[in-house]
Amino acid sequence: MEIRGKLFVSQVVRKFNLNVVANSDYIDREISTTGITRVGFELAGEILFKEIWNIVYFGSKESNYFNKFSETIISKKLGKILDLNPPLIIFGKNFKHAGILLKLAERYKIPIVEVKYSFYELNFTINSYISQKLSHQSLVHGTLLSVFGIGVILMGESGVGKSELAIELVKKGHIFVGDDAILVNRIGGNLYGRAEDSTKDFIEIRGLGIMNFSRSFGIERMIESTKIEIVIELIKPAKHEKIKFERFGREIQHKEFLETKIAHYYIPVIEGRSISDIIETAITDYKLKTSGYNSAEEFILQINKKGI
Repeated sequence: MEIRGKLFVSQVVRKFNLNVVANSDYIDREISTTGITRVGFELAGEILFKEIWNIVYFGSKESNYFNKFSETIISKKLGKILDLNPPLIIFGKNFKHAGILLKLAERYKIPIVEVKYSFYELNFTINSYISQKLSHQSLVHGTLLSVFGIGVILMGESGVGKSELAIELVKKGHIFVGDDAILVNRIGGNLYGRAEDSTKDFIEIRGLGIMNFSRSFGIERMIESTKIEIVIELIKPAKHEKIKFERFGREIQHKEFLETKIAHYYIPVIEGRSISDIIETAITDYKLKTSGYNSAEEFILQINKKGI
């Protein structure tokens, strides 16, 4: 199921501990578009849209532009930007006309934030966060972990043992992200996953019920999100004959997952077999292959040398 993320100014303010210097009562405004805008055309009088839906930034470039004008003209130009009703205005340490902006802000309900870092730092931090929150998301049924630093989503039919396997892996020192309902974002050709808000911190264990993961295993065994690099599909015994399992594993198998090509493994679930050990081995094999070493290729080379 694909859904569109929502983001409010208040979330950005809390996430980055921003200093709201005007209109702090209005941080419940919605940010509906990614990107941080530098309003060059608008300041020059070219109003391209009736409204601005993303954050507006004022820094040294805008300050240098304003230096050519009187305070009255600066006030008029800033007023035209405020009339476009952006959800949030941020100004940097090198913006020398903040006094005029703050005076104008009294007439509007637009929160204004002062920051000490540059536009490029904002783009790297805040805009990356906004892009993640506003990207198209898909709700996926699975269990998400970080195993040896690699994001792995466990999938399979209900009752195949995904949650129980997650507990085993966590006891081995790996990290839990979420269970059952996983929100997956596609950003720049990569997939990122996190627990859906209603299921965050919880895991369902058949026979025990719902458990609070952070209280049971410790907050240090959890992370909020991870880049997803591998999908592991657990196959029940009744379906084994329908799946063609790898014998040599010369190449990493891939599949289209949310319109993104991603490494994919089928793991047959067999009684008495340590699936957690096999998962760890699969991740190790993946890391070796992506670093340039291939066990299967070496094995086949040795067989060919011996003429077997």
